[in-house]
Amino acid sequence: MKRFKLHTALGLFLTGTGVPVVAIAQTSVTDAGSATASSLSEDIIVTAQKDRQTLQRTPAAITAIQSTEIVTRGITDLVSVQNFVPSARIQAQGASVEVYIRGIGTTNDFANTEPPVAFAINGVYVPREAMSTPFFDIDQIEILPGPQGTLYGRSAIGGIVNVTLKRPTHEWETQAIGEVGNYGLFHGTLVQNIPVSDNFALRAGVDYTNRNGYQKSGASAADDLAGRLSALYTPTENFSAYVWGFLTRKRGTATNLVNKGFNPVTGQVDGKSFLHNDPWDDTLTGPLLEPYTALFGPVKSFPVDYDGLSVGAQFDLTLGDVTISAIPAYTSVDSKINYFLGSLFAVYNAKIKAYSNELRASGDSGRMKWQAGVNVYRQVNSDVTGIPPIFINYNYRNRSKGVGIYAQATYSITDEFRITGGGRYSSDSRTGRGVTAQAAFDYSSNAPWTADVKSNHLDWKVGLEYDATDKVLLYATVQSGYQPATYNSTPDTDSFDNRVDSSTIIAYTAGFKSRMFDNKLTLNSEFFYYDYKNLPLQGYDPDLLFNPIFNSQKVEIYGNQTDIIFRPTRNDNLSASIGYLHARQTEAIVPSSPFFGKAAGLDVSGLQMMNAPTWTITASYSHDFQLSRGYVRAFVGTRYESDFYGSYTHGIGSRQKAYFMSDANLTYHDEQGGWSLGAWIKNIENEAVQSALGLGGTPGPAITFLQAPRTYGLRATFDF
Repeated sequence: MKRFKLHTALGLFLTGTGVPVVAIAQTSVTDAGSATASSLSEDIIVTAQKDRQTLQRTPAAITAIQSTEIVTRGITDLVSVQNFVPSARIQAQGASVEVYIRGIGTTNDFANTEPPVAFAINGVYVPREAMSTPFFDIDQIEILPGPQGTLYGRSAIGGIVNVTLKRPTHEWETQAIGEVGNYGLFHGTLVQNIPVSDNFALRAGVDYTNRNGYQKSGASAADDLAGRLSALYTPTENFSAYVWGFLTRKRGTATNLVNKGFNPVTGQVDGKSFLHNDPWDDTLTGPLLEPYTALFGPVKSFPVDYDGLSVGAQFDLTLGDVTISAIPAYTSVDSKINYFLGSLFAVYNAKIKAYSNELRASGDSGRMKWQAGVNVYRQVNSDVTGIPPIFINYNYRNRSKGVGIYAQATYSITDEFRITGGGRYSSDSRTGRGVTAQAAFDYSSNAPWTADVKSNHLDWKVGLEYDATDKVLLYATVQSGYQPATYNSTPDTDSFDNRVDSSTIIAYTAGFKSRMFDNKLTLNSEFFYYDYKNLPLQGYDPDLLFNPIFNSQKVEIYGNQTDIIFRPTRNDNLSASIGYLHARQTEAIVPSSPFFGKAAGLDVSGLQMMNAPTWTITASYSHDFQLSRGYVRAFVGTRYESDFYGSYTHGIGSRQKAYFMSDANLTYHDEQGGWSLGAWIKNIENEAVQSALGLGGTPGPAITFLQAPRTYGLRATFDF
């Protein structure tokens, strides 16, 4: 039977603001957009903990964004999730994305480093270089703070971001999105679902974005095409086979890093200054800057050559109370990117091939829910990086492989009281080889290097849950996590050990989730304390011949996240999220080695961790104006972040001042819920907010990517 459903979106839409994702996820809004008191009691299902649970009954501060919100709030990639997640920074870095959750993240994207926050699609780990894939036809985005050592192991010491794609259904569906805006934006999405038979369905989609560059040179333009195909086969009630794959092709222009911290008018260092009144002006013009242009040439834009492929599957077999799942996956990336670091020309080429497979069993025997599994992975990175003609850093090949065996169970001691226990044994290895220049402008100084490091670790988790009432959940959890050891891409000598030790964390969390006043008010709060040892610190500094990593001795992180949703009427929705984060490098001294340049021997103990603002406050309000045929939804939201640093040394130019960033929308939805038409605007203040940042460069003292400037446009959606 063909389903005929129209859905359109009209809105003056300010997205990118910090509407608390938890708040978004904890209400169930009908397609017509009007939520009743009864609908507010319906909870969405989250799967980030590899189990289907309602969000309000999950003992963790999961942030979840559902498909409708993904479209209407303009979430088109991982970076655009930034403003919806409390105490988090999600920021672009070339073809990669940096994710910091509660202060835990990393700034470099070279082959010898892995992000401490894992990114997964349908529960499958995806390498950092594939994190910039476009988001479309998404069912849900879930962000779970770390550590998640028991269930995920590798690269989840800081948390997990899991994107769930929409599966094929047994109904005919045609969905389309059309969008135009400033900077010559055109964005279109087309999705078709085909019920081939009663037990077999296909789903195909294509997404295309084209826009001019945000930067004066023409850099940071988009010409991105992505296609996806998935199939679902359910021959019996006890077996299902879900297979998916997508291609991503990017042919826009790479984003240049702009200079920060030098005032070209006075010729003096000034941490707040950009080179031009327009911070997105990446050119080097003016008397004081002409010597740099004469030496290195004019700043210009370079085309991106990026191709990505991801394929995966999930096979589920149910035998009585036990379900056995097999989840194989493969990802490849071939990326060639040239860009400017201020006035310096840089190259970043990367080829990645990643394989993984997980075999999992889970069951529910009434009193006890459990799961156990084994995960194996292998990843090969081949890349060439450098800043010719100053120096060259070749990472010819990096191989990562490992195996993890885990188990976790929740036992109901009474109907109201539950206890959870789990553990995971991980064995990981990293090998690499390459060449690193030992002196600037001197290719004869290139020195070959090799590295071979191994690490093993046992993670564990203990948690308690108590249903104080049918609408109040209390919980407390203690769990561990670890990041595998790695290496520095330079020779191992008597004076410098290129091994970087594994890092470990023990996290204590306690909180509550509640609903009150006939479900009109949702109030959730979580307190956390992290004891973090051997945090790998790595500052991106183009003045150095390579970017050395070292282990800080100790890090202390604690804070609170409180999320509030209030719906006083069926037409009004107020939400807010307050994140307090104390993240400090309590013991951290840069090694006294020439490899660390001017930072060698520097004591950075007690400094605020990079990209970890103390306060993150988001607030939003929406109102539905009911019409005789359909309704109009007005939305406005804002996000506040206190000041923070993009460098662990707090170098000049690395400080981002406190800021507000606001978005808004005004959207008409027809009464059938089948189409909408709207206008949106993002970053109303046109605030220049730094993204991934590095120290050094010319003239320096810092260089940074920037978040997008003010953008606006129109959007129409259709759902047949």
